[in-house]
Amino acid sequence: MKKYIIILVGFLTLSSCGADQATVDKMTNEMCEALSGVDTSDLSSLMDAAIAMMDVTSKEDEYSSVTQAQMESSMKEKCPDSWKVFEEILAMGE
Repeated sequence: MKKYIIILVGFLTLSSCGADQATVDKMTNEMCEALSGVDTSDLSSLMDAAIAMMDVTSKEDEYSSVTQAQMESSMKEKCPDSWKVFEEILAMGE
């Protein structure tokens, strides 16, 4: 699980240039969906979320230019509950 989180954070950190808003919105929608309804106290739910997030971040051709700051801002606006789950998952990887 920790490996998936590190890969996800690395992917988002290495993307430093910034993407256009349509790309950010598309990735945000996918991340919001991936994290919707996740119970961070349930290992099965966390694994499902990790797999779904890996599916999103594996789309390097589409999302490699999205920065962590762009995604954070967009997720906080569009799906604050999913952003909170994302933060909890990141904290678990530390």
